Amino acid sequence: MDKKSHLFLQLWHTAIREGVLATLGATNLHTLIGLAYFMNEQGECYPSESRLMSLLGLSDVSSVSDRITKLRKAQWNNKPVIQVKTGERTKDKSGKYKWGNNYYKLNMEIISIFSGWQNNQTET
Repeated sequence: MDKKSHLFLQLWHTAIREGVLATLGATNLHTLIGLAYFMNEQGECYPSESRLMSLLGLSDVSSVSDRITKLRKAQWNNKPVIQVKTGERTKDKSGKYKWGNNYYKLNMEIISIFSGWQNNQTET
């Protein structure tokens, strides 16, 4: 197993106790956990909407866009749950426009990652 397989998501107990689950609701929480799967130690991630669509079990990219829009509006303790910077639109070699992946910054008072990796672990 590689180090990536030993990363874990954690929802902070304080956030749960203070009502983040009720505030977000099931759909927003599902989307937040999907984004968190891709995040780094600083709470940043850059997944494509098609990768999120697949991970979340949705049938089209527009569903992902709708969910991100709703989650982007969500607040917890007067702070955004996520911040989004829309990817840049660029032209490819054939002259077609394409959008770059969005940049997401997750509120790490709600969700973060930690490593369960130990250098002395042996693979089984």
